[in-house]
Amino acid sequence: MVRRRLRWLVWGWMIAVSSAIPLPACAARAAAIVSDRWLNSRPLGAPDLEGKVVLVEFWTFGCLNCIRTIPAMQTLHASYPTSEVVLVGVHSPEFARERDARNLEQAIERRGARYAVAIDNDFKNWRAYHNHYWPALYVVDHHGVIRHRQVGELHQGTPAWDELLGWIERLRKEPA
Repeated sequence: MVRRRLRWLVWGWMIAVSSAIPLPACAARAAAIVSDRWLNSRPLGAPDLEGKVVLVEFWTFGCLNCIRTIPAMQTLHASYPTSEVVLVGVHSPEFARERDARNLEQAIERRGARYAVAIDNDFKNWRAYHNHYWPALYVVDHHGVIRHRQVGELHQGTPAWDELLGWIERLRKEPA
């Protein structure tokens, strides 16, 4: 029981602290998502994302926190027209079995994730975003500037969820 409480205490502290971590100055501009293989989508390049709010989520299918965040990602994907808001999952594997595209396809199917997923086995995107966390969600404005970062699990109805929706709505209203 003590272990469980301690785990929840540490987890809560990590969420509180991680949302306060400022974006590094070098990550102010979002990098294009580069991948040799995409799932649930054709490759999305700059012309596909230009003038849109882009949500870039770093995840891996073996991460429990990432799995728990998929329902929120599905809701975001279904809530906005892709002409305005695009969600791109960037799968950056933690373990060897997560590098296998067939395992990833099965995990996506099992979890019902329908949004675009770029396979990032070489961590090019991870490094380009100066990312250090699973899951991490970057909110990019119409001009390709990272305006917000959410680190850790994301669930509907939480303060982090409300803050994220606020950012998306604010950026949707800004001129492209």
